[in-house]
This record gives sequence, C-alpha cells and structure tokens, in this order.
Amino acid sequence: IEGCIEISAPLNKLYLNQKEKKQILEEIAKDLGLGNDYELQKEDAENIDCLVLKKEGEIGSVHLSITTLTVDIGNKNQKLNQYVYVLYRSKKKMDTMLAYKEKIEKVLKVRNLEISSNLNFKGEREGKLSLEEQERLAGKLFHYLKAEEVESVKEEELFTIYGYSDLLKDSVEYGDKEINLNLAFSYEEEEDKTVFYLAMPYLKTDY
Repeated sequence: IEGCIEISAPLNKLYLNQKEKKQILEEIAKDLGLGNDYELQKEDAENIDCLVLKKEGEIGSVHLSITTLTVDIGNKNQKLNQYVYVLYRSKKKMDTMLAYKEKIEKVLKVRNLEISSNLNFKGEREGKLSLEEQERLAGKLFHYLKAEEVESVKEEELFTIYGYSDLLKDSVEYGDKEINLNLAFSYEEEEDKTVFYLAMPYLKTDY
C-alpha cells in the first residue's frame, strides 16, 4: 500500500547559509526532474537549522532537505554537522521504486557524497494472521526475492526476519554476516489488520 525511499549523506562543507542551501536543493530537484512547482520552507528547532524543499503529487511526495546541526563540544566550542536528506513516498507504481532509488543515488553520488539509503514497502492483510500464515507469507516473499534467512524471531506477537539476496545491491554487516533484507509483521488491533514491512537493507522505523 505504500513505498518509501530514504537517503541521507553528510555534507563535508563549511556552514551553508540559506541562499547556498536553497541553491543546492534546487539543483538536486532539477536533476531529479521535479520541475519548479515545489515549496521551500525553514523548519528549525533548538540547535537545528533546516531548509526543506517539498513537492506533493498524485503519484507520491518528495522532501529534500539540508540540515545544519550545532553540537556543543565543551569549552564554549561548537561543531557543525550538515546533512542532505531525501524522502520519497508513493502509494502508486510500487514497481518503479527501486529504479527511482537508484536515480536519486546517482544524482547524489555525482556530488561526491557518501550516501546511506533505505527502501521499504508497507503492505497489509485483513484480520490477524496466525504464526503459520505469517511464516507462509514470509516464505513466499523470500522465495520471490531469492533470499536466504540470516536470523529471525518467529513468534505470533513478534515476527521479524533478516535475510540476504544476491538480487539486491546494498548490504550491511550483521555480526559476522551480511544482510540486505528485513521483513516484519505487526497487528493493529483497532483496525483489525496485519501490517507487514519489507525493508532493504533493514527496517529503520518502529512497527
């Protein structure tokens, strides 16, 4: 029912003012083919200076942001950490999510940024799935992705699997092994539905 791409990268530059942040965000938006009908707004908090470029559409939404985080390191000294962050959500065209993720990565990599990326899908089934039904669905998904199970917790109230597939490029170390796939189930009692999350390389959100 929904796909989400999250990509972040540190900006190894001196402090960027609002004009410079705006210029970088608009250049990225242009390279992604977002056109000019987007919004720019500041979203600041304590020790955080953030400029966000937002575009909402029928297919999905894109949020690009550059955040400057001021960290107190003692002796009245401060350190500035700056990040560029891309968030893309879509409730349509799930089959294009992987290709769009690669497009965003390419746009950022040409700027010599060391990126960290994540892709996850959210699906749902009516009612509460039994442990056997969760295992059966997980088996189908892992078979489709030609994935091997690395580690898992399979209980009716907590079902999550970490796996690895040669079909997927990104991977992270998990102990002495590698993973690039994470599947988890959650039951939402009020709406009486089972929600499942399929993330690559691993799930970062709560469930």
